[in-house]
Amino acid sequence: MRKQIFIFLCVLSILSYKTLLGQILPFHNYTMKDGLISDNVVSVCQDSLGYIWIGTGEGISIFNSRDFKNISTTNLLYKGKIYFVTVGKNYF
Repeated sequence: MRKQIFIFLCVLSILSYKTLLGQILPFHNYTMKDGLISDNVVSVCQDSLGYIWIGTGEGISIFNSRDFKNISTTNLLYKGKIYFVTVGKNYF
């Protein structure tokens, strides 16, 4: 009887392992090599069009799922660091 329970638990754990592997989501770390304006990310926000806005110490990166468009703090009226990025419904 113990042997049957042990075999059952082994089969169950193998089947559970296969199911858990299906739960792994794709994940990618983006860096400056990929086009991000800085590796020091402090804020992330997604707008209604699907663009991801990334606030960093060097400016803002806008990601469209393929590439980055960067806006440096030297090109903004505000010359400090970006600490928070948000999108309101009246903006874009």
